[in-house]
Amino acid sequence: MTHAKLNSRIDALERKRAAMFDKLAGYDHAALNKKPSAEAWSAVQTLEHMMTVEMAATSYVKKKSLDKSSATRTGVKQWFRSLMLDNYLRSPKKFPAPSSVAPVLKQANLQDIHTQWNRVRQDMRDTIAAMPPDLLDHGWFKHPAVGMLNFKQMLSFMEAHYDRHENQVWRTLQAVA
Repeated sequence: MTHAKLNSRIDALERKRAAMFDKLAGYDHAALNKKPSAEAWSAVQTLEHMMTVEMAATSYVKKKSLDKSSATRTGVKQWFRSLMLDNYLRSPKKFPAPSSVAPVLKQANLQDIHTQWNRVRQDMRDTIAAMPPDLLDHGWFKHPAVGMLNFKQMLSFMEAHYDRHENQVWRTLQAVA
C-alpha cells in the first residue's frame, strides 16, 4: 500500500462524511440531540463516538510511531482478523463500545462536532503521511478486539465502523422524528 492509495481511502471516507453532514444540516439542534430511549445515543452522540474512535486510533498510531523499530510487518493472521472485524461491523449484531470511546457529551452543536472532526481527519492524514513508505504495511493501530493492524486495515476498519454508525444516525433521527 502506498501513501497515495491510503490518501485515496481517506478521501473516500471524507466524501461520505461531507455528504452526511450536508444532509444533517437540515435537522434542528433538538432532533440531533434527542435520544430515542434512555440507554440509546442521540445522533450527535453517535457522531461524537465516530469521531472519538478516529481520534483515539490516530493518537495511538502517533504514540506507537515514536519508536518505529517496535512495529512489525502484518501478515495473514492480521489480514484474517481485519476481515472478520469488518464483517462483524457490517452485521446487525450489537455490541458495547469500549468506555474509552463512548460519547461523553449530553448536548452538542453539529458544527462543533464537524469542526473538531475536520481536525481529527487532518491529523490522521498527516500522521500517515509522516510514515516512511517501507513501514506502511507494519502494525501501527491496535484494535481492542483484533490486535495490531496496518494502515490499510485500520482504514478498512474505520470505513466499516463509519458505515455502521452512519446507519445508526439515520435510524436515530427517524426514531425521534
